[in-house]
Amino acid sequence: MQRNPKKVSVGGAVVLMLVMLNAFVLEQGLVSKVSGYLPLLLTVPLLLLSLVFRNRIS
Repeated sequence: MQRNPKKVSVGGAVVLMLVMLNAFVLEQGLVSKVSGYLPLLLTVPLLLLSLVFRNRIS
């Protein structure tokens, strides 16, 4: 078998995972009370940091 010559960005996978996590938290916030949005205090900064540093992750 041959290896895939394309480089795959781990940072892109991390960003995708965090976007999906934020979507899940937003959905739970809509369904539950106001306390459902509290996890966004953690997930949004993580998403922003991963967007800033995604080129440094290899």
